[in-house]
Amino acid sequence: MIPLDLAGARQAVIDRLNAAGIVTTGDPSAIPPVVLVAAPSILAAVVGGPTVDVQFPIVAIHPPPGNAAALDWLLTAASAVIDELAPVAVSAAPGTYGDPPAPAYTVTVTGSVPLC
Repeated sequence: MIPLDLAGARQAVIDRLNAAGIVTTGDPSAIPPVVLVAAPSILAAVVGGPTVDVQFPIVAIHPPPGNAAALDWLLTAASAVIDELAPVAVSAAPGTYGDPPAPAYTVTVTGSVPLC
């Protein structure tokens, strides 16, 4: 069986966003404002074909307070992520991230990762 490289796929997303000028990290302890590519999830699937569908949560995080300036930054960052990764299956939602909670906007993209 060919191994799945989730870490490499996650790093490829980070590298692509950084190359597009979107300051992105894989470090959940990074100090906001930041765009974080969090740990991916594998959708329910039979693994064994040439690819597997993976969801990558990409979280724009802004330091408190959650005011209009923070929301503008979050929406601008989320839009830039979506524009860079398009065409891609995407969902997005506002929320918080971390402890203490910081204003956040999570863009979840689904992509096929090659089993290589």
